[in-house]
Amino acid sequence: MPLKKVMFLCPHLSEGGAEKVLSELSCNFPDDIEQVIVLYEKKITFPHKGKLISLNSTATSLLFFTRIYKFIQRIFRL
Repeated sequence: MPLKKVMFLCPHLSEGGAEKVLSELSCNFPDDIEQVIVLYEKKITFPHKGKLISLNSTATSLLFFTRIYKFIQRIFRL
């Protein structure tokens, strides 16, 4: 049976409620699910499990990602 995969997207893994929940999720996911955590900034204080990808983006590029996210939201509303 092929491995299932999940990707989490978060600004960082430090000082925040959503970041703490992501940390708990990644640490408690079953081992048969491959995890990839994509961060905008490489600020990590919470424990995590899985592959970590840091985009090392600036505030300007964060605006770009926000626009893409809102565009995708509009598509799914149609």
